[in-house]
Amino acid sequence: MSDLRERLQWRLRRAAPQREWRILQQLAAQKVPVPAPLACGEQVTRAGIHIWLVVAFINEAVTFDTVNPPRAAQPLLRGARSLARTVAALHAAQVTHHDLHSGNLLYQPSCDTWYITDFQMARAGATSRDGLLDDLVQLQHCLGKKVALEARIAFLRAYLGEFARRTDTEATLTGREWRWLFADIRRASRDYAVAQARTRNRRCLRATREIALLQDWLAPEIAVPAGSHGLVARDLSRQLAGDLVRLLSSPTWYLAPDVTLLRNTRQHVSAVVTHPHGQVFVTQYRIPASRWQRLRQRWLMPSPTRIWRALWRARHLHLAVPRPCLALWTPAAVFLVTRYLPDARAAETVLADKTARAAAPRSAALRLLARAVGLLHDRGAAHGALTLQHVHVRVADQQCPLLFFSGLARLRFFNQLAWRARVHDLADLYRSSLTLVSHADRRLFLRHYRRLQTAPLNLRQLILDVLASLRT
Repeated sequence: MSDLRERLQWRLRRAAPQREWRILQQLAAQKVPVPAPLACGEQVTRAGIHIWLVVAFINEAVTFDTVNPPRAAQPLLRGARSLARTVAALHAAQVTHHDLHSGNLLYQPSCDTWYITDFQMARAGATSRDGLLDDLVQLQHCLGKKVALEARIAFLRAYLGEFARRTDTEATLTGREWRWLFADIRRASRDYAVAQARTRNRRCLRATREIALLQDWLAPEIAVPAGSHGLVARDLSRQLAGDLVRLLSSPTWYLAPDVTLLRNTRQHVSAVVTHPHGQVFVTQYRIPASRWQRLRQRWLMPSPTRIWRALWRARHLHLAVPRPCLALWTPAAVFLVTRYLPDARAAETVLADKTARAAAPRSAALRLLARAVGLLHDRGAAHGALTLQHVHVRVADQQCPLLFFSGLARLRFFNQLAWRARVHDLADLYRSSLTLVSHADRRLFLRHYRRLQTAPLNLRQLILDVLASLRT
């Protein structure tokens, strides 16, 4: 630390490492699962003040970011309750973390114990309901990426029970103060997720924890074509990324034997590339040679860069969109690459099959569609072209059904979805499914759609406005 503010904090013993040292000592004394504090020191030089903090190493511990939760219900619920006991112990010790995300959670499998780290933003003292709620919202947001809703509800229930046991506040927790805890967490989590996605979306055009520069990701012997640059998701294999760069450097890449051409127009080329490391969907946006045509295309057509950013923002909101893999900007075209699911079918083909054998997949597809559209609208996003042709479903594997949207060129994001945009999306969906679903199917859709809305929804007015939009 070198500036005046940090020096003053050091003098007052309020620098972040000094606060963390005191909080770790307080938590360790109350037997809260945290790394044991060993030493804290400082070195004063002309260049500044260097403060160091030493904590005990936790053997065999892994962060929540680097592991996937078990699929079996019992181990998953056991891990959720173990995490709840740790967080409740932290709050019962009158400490709020204020940065409780998955990177600060360590799990030790040998003793089934969760540890909390990084207390630089933590505060000690009398905890309020709002302070506890902030920690729970941050934790629910990071758990929502990997953990099912049932396990998150089990976590909250176990947390309330453990917190009541440690603080002897059973009467308070069952009273009016905590009556609406689940609803408050749900509303606050929605606002937190929207704000986080908006902030993280500003960084999707440079190297981040999720995205790498294409040239840095490729092997040294593979070079990006001259005048080109790109971005790649860090979960894409380097072999697949390198082979894609070699393939897309050819002007007739869509004629290669491992490429299935789907569409070829003057503006776009769409194809599926089959690779040993997986199948990907490639869209080429051709750049016209004429300056006037480029201006016209920019005015009339969606920008590939905007689509790339929209895909990442939708992923950060946990929306049902294909996973973006690679973006390559060349002088003649822009390429966007997303994951491809070969066993997914268009929703209209699934809903059109009304035989007895297809009853279960059809019902599952309707529920998936209602939840996906409900989450899309609840997170403040409007599709803009929400028809069954742009909805793809995989229901062959009953253990892992999946749905995702396509045709995302007109995807828009808002803090709160406008009523007109909501009506427009649902009217488009109603129009495309008019002959495929019954009134009972629509009631099932609306019932599941409404459950995903955190804000109150006037369902009767929504139905009337959708029907009025269909007449115009």
